[in-house]
Amino acid sequence: MGQGTQTKKPPASSALRWPVLLFAVVALCLAVWGGSMLDPDLLIAAFQELWLGEPPRRAAGDPAPHDPPRLALRGPLEQTVYERGLVTRRISAQSVLKEHQAFYYNTSQRVFAQTVVGFISPWTPSAAESLWRFGRKLTHAAPVLYDAVDTGHLRCKLGEHGGERWLKWLRAASKADRGTAVRTAAPPRLVPLVSFEQLDLLDFFTGEGQEARAGTLLVSLQETLLKHRLHGFVLDAHQYLARLASQERRLVQPAMHVFVQLLAAQLSEEGGELLLYVPPHPGLFSPTEFSQLYPALGGVILQTANYSAIKGEPGPMAPLTWMRSALAALKPPPEAEGKLIAAVPMVGWDFTLPDGPNRELGAAAYLSLLRRYEAVGKFDWHEAGKEHAFKYSVDGVDHVAYFPSLRGLAERVGVLRSLHVGAAFWEIGNSLDYFWDLM
Repeated sequence: MGQGTQTKKPPASSALRWPVLLFAVVALCLAVWGGSMLDPDLLIAAFQELWLGEPPRRAAGDPAPHDPPRLALRGPLEQTVYERGLVTRRISAQSVLKEHQAFYYNTSQRVFAQTVVGFISPWTPSAAESLWRFGRKLTHAAPVLYDAVDTGHLRCKLGEHGGERWLKWLRAASKADRGTAVRTAAPPRLVPLVSFEQLDLLDFFTGEGQEARAGTLLVSLQETLLKHRLHGFVLDAHQYLARLASQERRLVQPAMHVFVQLLAAQLSEEGGELLLYVPPHPGLFSPTEFSQLYPALGGVILQTANYSAIKGEPGPMAPLTWMRSALAALKPPPEAEGKLIAAVPMVGWDFTLPDGPNRELGAAAYLSLLRRYEAVGKFDWHEAGKEHAFKYSVDGVDHVAYFPSLRGLAERVGVLRSLHVGAAFWEIGNSLDYFWDLM
């Protein structure tokens, strides 16, 4: 044999190959459709080596051939993440990669007594699957679907027919009696998000013909509610007041709040409800405005997420002390209990040190990052922010990635429960399955 020549491992004998093939096919089907505890990729690799006599091909970032195989857990288990000892400050990339697809089997058992909203993006492929499996953890599902335009009409981000198909798909997924043997909670209420991002707020609420345009929008929202059998809407309007000068804002805010009250009353008559999505800024949404509006609303969601990304500085996504102070700043009266909801991030950010560029991290990008850099990166616990940070380097450039962890989420869930505040998770379908044990 010449130097450098490699021998190919002979295939398994005929006596062994057919049982191996039958086992691999059955196990792969169980892994994909039945929630098996083995990773389908691992089964495919094992079949490739036993049947074809060749090692599995490596993708960029996969463990080297000499590394021990990682048996990833997958699907429903009889233990919660607490019982599995995973809610801890000491975590590793390997533990996240091994454990994140496995979850407690009772996926309808809710941790929160208050409102739990799950935002859903139409561009997240696994959103409907997450709603199908975990939707009964939610009281409300909020598809990010509509924009209000200056004519007073609604524009669907997917087009009218695409939006209608997606809503039917989400409704079927949320009501499906699959994914667990235990069903105790009701399906979530479907409340799409309506954004005012496309509106010229000053012209819409104070310009010529403003009453007619506002009336058209009220009618459009009511027609959409009835046509698609929705349970209400989440209105994202107040953050866009930041575009206006203070004098313009003082003109727009009273008219906007009249609109909110009219819409809430209109939806209530049809059995629906309105939730507001507001920024943690007293100049854009004050304690006085909260007290005036909350009685007519299904809830007020405070945007307590993306703290460091908005500042443009590396750091926690939603520092817990900041979340608490932002909630307290609204000064909710005792009778408003159940109306205040805090946004909890389920996606993260990857910061290039010292000052950018930065990128948002969904679950797929985060897991890819961990696979690629698990041997050289490390997790640190950010004590002040109560979040984990994954630090690594690329070609001599340092990075730090903040992504939700079980311990960080557990800290937030505990605080919100103690305050009798609800939670709004942004976004489902773009996070890790074992997070649902905490919801």
